[in-house]
This record gives sequence, structure tokens and C-alpha cells, in this order.
Amino acid sequence: MLHRLRTGDVRSFPPTDRPHQTEKFECNGITFQAWDMGGHEAVRHLWEDYVCECSAVLFLLDTADRGRLEEAAFELDALIGEKIVADIPVAIMCNKCDLDEALSSKEIEDGLQYKELQNIQGEEKIAMFRISVLKGEGYQAAFRWVAKFL
Repeated sequence: MLHRLRTGDVRSFPPTDRPHQTEKFECNGITFQAWDMGGHEAVRHLWEDYVCECSAVLFLLDTADRGRLEEAAFELDALIGEKIVADIPVAIMCNKCDLDEALSSKEIEDGLQYKELQNIQGEEKIAMFRISVLKGEGYQAAFRWVAKFL
């Protein structure tokens, strides 16, 4: 996703093996600078070290990978439930929603226990967005939402 935002190009990349700062990118006329933290287990312990410097968290979820929904729910609960991301907006970006095998919004909400996350974070500080990085759809709304808090 960050590559697309920086260059407009869509390519497949191997998973991020260590956090790294991206170049600044622009979306909807707003300039952002982001950390690509990666999502695999080997780097998750580093998230807490970086989150304290963030103004927002964009949590990218692969909606076509049903097997990892429980894992994603656990990690979101760790970030939100333990107040690691207290008082900053959290945008859950549900990628690959354009695919036939993608989870429905209801399945995602139930699997992530989204209502409970809203109660902890505050309804105004967490939102879900259905996106397709490949088609270039949906993430613009997420960035507009995040920009309201910056």
C-alpha cells in the first residue's frame, strides 16, 4: 500500500522484515509520513516502540485471508485494549474487499470484536474502511478520516 501511495505503482512485495520509515507521500492533498511496521509475528514486539511517536495507526487487514482474522483481532486488542494507542485514531483498513473470497463487514466486525474496541478507544477514534489497494479504492476515505485528527 505504501508503495502505491508513494509511486502510484502496484507491485507485490515480500512481507516487511523490520520497521522502516517511508518517504513522505500525499493523499487527497495532505502530506503524510508513515512507518511500515510489518505484521508478521517476528516484528510485532517492536510496534510498541514506534506507536508512541505516532499521530495515527493504520491497521491493514487482508480480508481474503480468513485464517488470520483471529490473529489480527488479538493484535488489535493488544494495541487498543492495553491502551498502547490511547487517544490516537485507529483506522482499520480492510484490504482486498473487492475479491469474492473477502470477508464481509459483519464477519470482520464480529471477528475483531469491533464494538468492544469502539468502547475502549471511543467511537470517534476508531473506524473501519473497506479498501482495495490493487484497484486504488477506499483508502482515500481512510486518509481523510485520519486527517481530521492531525
